[in-house]
Amino acid sequence: MTPLESGDKYQGTWVENDQGELIIHGRGLYIYPNGSQYIGWFNEGEIVGMARIVYHNGDIYEGLTKDSKYTGSSKYIFGESHPISGFYEGEFKNNQITGNGKFKVSSRRPLTHIFGEVQVETD
Repeated sequence: MTPLESGDKYQGTWVENDQGELIIHGRGLYIYPNGSQYIGWFNEGEIVGMARIVYHNGDIYEGLTKDSKYTGSSKYIFGESHPISGFYEGEFKNNQITGNGKFKVSSRRPLTHIFGEVQVETD
């Protein structure tokens, strides 16, 4: 693992840019200070292509990325810290759920569906 100036860590491939600086490029593992991990592809420092992102709260994103954002047909799994358990599988664009997809969730608390949004009642 290579420690970075930002406090992040990286293990993977690098490439030299036109200014002679090494930049993240190719397949690698990127770990943030909070423990979140990205496993996948980089193009000159940008997250691209197929990825698996494991967040510090236990959430997991598996799917496509473009310009460091969720895109295309992918899956988001809710971690144990959420009041609901389950996943969303379907279309993403610019980190947002869009188009066709399906939610499969269960909850110990009542769920309310209002104007296209699912809300969890929290007392």
